[in-house]
Amino acid sequence: MLKISYSKICYVSLLGMLFTNAVFGQVEYGSFNYDGLDRSYIVYTPDSVQINSPLVLLLHGYDGTANEMINFTFMTEVADTAGFIVCFPQADQNRWNSGIGWPTSNTDDVGFISALMDTMHSNYGIDLQRIYVGGHSNGGIMAYKLVCEINNRIAKVAAVCSPQMPATISTCDSTQSMPMLLMFGTADPLVLYESGVPSIPGSFSAEETLDYWLGMNGCESSGDTVAMPNTDPFDGCNTEVITYGDCDESMPVVFYKMHGAGHHWPGVNHNLEWAGPPNLDFKADVELWNFFNTNNFEPQQPAVPEGFSGTVTDTSAILSWGANLESDLAGYNIYRGMVPVLYDSIRTIPLDTHYVDTDLIPGQVYFYR
Repeated sequence: MLKISYSKICYVSLLGMLFTNAVFGQVEYGSFNYDGLDRSYIVYTPDSVQINSPLVLLLHGYDGTANEMINFTFMTEVADTAGFIVCFPQADQNRWNSGIGWPTSNTDDVGFISALMDTMHSNYGIDLQRIYVGGHSNGGIMAYKLVCEINNRIAKVAAVCSPQMPATISTCDSTQSMPMLLMFGTADPLVLYESGVPSIPGSFSAEETLDYWLGMNGCESSGDTVAMPNTDPFDGCNTEVITYGDCDESMPVVFYKMHGAGHHWPGVNHNLEWAGPPNLDFKADVELWNFFNTNNFEPQQPAVPEGFSGTVTDTSAILSWGANLESDLAGYNIYRGMVPVLYDSIRTIPLDTHYVDTDLIPGQVYFYR
C-alpha cells in the first residue's frame, strides 16, 4: 500500500533563489487503427518501471483531451514514486461513448480500450491482472461501462465526479461487481449530490450512484467514516471518507464525500467558474493509487518520521528526517507554506531521507511539514 508520511513542522527562515524541479520518466505518444479510426493515447513510464508492472488507465472528461489529463493531474508524480505505468487514452471527438446522455460519437470505445490493454501488454509488458481504471466526469462514466462489458480485464475502478447512467447499467448484471472508489462534491453544479433534476439528462445523483455500487458489490454494513485533514482551510471544502468493507468477495466501495466541492479533480483548481469550488485538501491521484494498490481497507496512518530538521544555504533549504521503516511505505509527501496553517504539497519523493528545496523567494519565511 502506498503511504505518504507527514512529519513534524519545521520552521526555516532563509534567503533563496528560484529554480524549477526536474521531471522524471518518459512520455510517449502512440496510436493504432481500431474499427477504421486512428485512435491515440499517451503513455508515461517512470525510470523505475519494470516488466510486469501495474497499469493505470486515466480517462479524461467530456470535451477533454489526454493531453489535458496528463497535465492537470499528478498521476505521473505518483507513478515515479510507486513504479507503475500510466496511460491516458484519447476519446474520439473528445467524448467517450459512455451512455452519458449528451452527444457523443458512436465509436466502440469499449473495444478500443480493450485493444489498448493488449497493446500496453505487448509494448510494455504490463501485468494483465493489475489493470486499474480511473476517470473524471465522462471518463468515470466510461469506466462504469467498462466494468459492465469487460469486467474480467479490470482489477479496480475509481470515478471522480461521475454519475451512474441508466444506459450503462442496462448492460450490467449482479455478477459484474468491482472494487470501486467514488469521489463526489456536494456543490457540483453538474452532478447532483442528492435527488432532483440532473444537469446531465437521466443521470443518477451521487448518493444514488453510491447505492447502486453498494448493491452491486453486496455491501451490508453502514461503512466506517474518517475525516481527512483540512490542509487548505481557505478552499471552503472538507472531506469524509466512508469505507464499506463488508462486501461480497472482497469488493469494497470507498466513498469520498467532498463537502463544498464542485466538479474538479481534487488537488487541482481548473479555474473554471462554472465548475464550482475546487477541493485543494488532497490530491486525488495519491488516493487513487492508495486504493488501487491495497487489499486492506481499514484506515491506517503511517508512523511520523523522527528527527525532521532543516538547514539553510545561500540558495536552498535542506530538509532531512529519520527513515520510516514500515515495509509498505512507498514515499513521502513534502508540504511547504508561508504561514503555519496553510501548506501546499511541493513534492512526492521515494524512500530518501532528505530533500533540497530550491523553489524559493528571497527573504521569505517558510514552514515545512
